[in-house]
Amino acid sequence: DTPADSFFDVFHDLQLDGSFSLSASRLAQINGAALTQGNHILRLQARDQQGRLSPMFEFRFTLDTLAPELAITAPPANLRTNSNVIVIGQALAGAGTLSTIEASFDGGTFSNIPFDAGNQFRFLTSLSLNGSQDGAHTVAMRGTDLAGNVSEIAGLSFVLDTLAPAAPNFDLSIGS
Repeated sequence: DTPADSFFDVFHDLQLDGSFSLSASRLAQINGAALTQGNHILRLQARDQQGRLSPMFEFRFTLDTLAPELAITAPPANLRTNSNVIVIGQALAGAGTLSTIEASFDGGTFSNIPFDAGNQFRFLTSLSLNGSQDGAHTVAMRGTDLAGNVSEIAGLSFVLDTLAPAAPNFDLSIGS
């Protein structure tokens, strides 16, 4: 049983629709200190005008204000290649549960990238290999966890070079 002096009156936090909205500072006041990252239980109990108590209601929640962190593990930075690259990486430990991983290619729109239960991702770029897309390229990755925290951008640069160098032109005439 929770001692009666451990309860706080939250009647003034009651919204018109019957719900409660408790800010971080209000939860810190109720807790006696700022809430730490992780799992918490808020116990609520109503008392009517005659002093009768309702059954205890427990609201379980996880406080997560930390953004995930992504790491691109392959290919190596500043790679020069003549083929499309496979971008491999993962969200690092402590990332929480991811809801999305997205990639942007050469500053374009971010698109969802599949990832596994271990928060690992892998995708192949799809550049034309006929020389028309030769040059420097960038991939920007970001992850979002279930709490809506968005990671910093993890970036990768590489150079696509599919055209062979021109054959040398030798002049073997006697006068040269």
